[in-house]
Amino acid sequence: MNADSVSFILILFFLFIGFLLIKKSIAESKIQYRCTHCGYTGKAKRRYQGSGLIELVLWLFFIIPGLIYTLWRTSRKRLAICPTCNNRDMIPADLPLAMKVDQDKKCPYCAETVKKEAIICKHCGKELSAEKEPSEIA
Repeated sequence: MNADSVSFILILFFLFIGFLLIKKSIAESKIQYRCTHCGYTGKAKRRYQGSGLIELVLWLFFIIPGLIYTLWRTSRKRLAICPTCNNRDMIPADLPLAMKVDQDKKCPYCAETVKKEAIICKHCGKELSAEKEPSEIA
């Protein structure tokens, strides 16, 4: 093999890897997620687990551990992070648990979960009207 054929094979390899990564990111971007913390529904921010800074330092000074760390980071599933509250507990919006989150809300006084239509909290007995906030009452 001469140098031209090796470089051509390398270019094809990197184009193929790039195509696979783009295809995967497009498939992930179509999924709607629901945040179990704040109730946000929509696209999630995606990021790899681990630290990019550690990966860079390993690559600059220790090539083999850098390669191992990169393979570990990219082989794991990317985290779905809520863009409003930066919580990692996002679930696909079509799951039954996500639909249950739509039906419930948290009491602003005792932070217990109650039904969305509730007028009085079953845990603390306080009124849950939409126009009254805890800061206005106190």
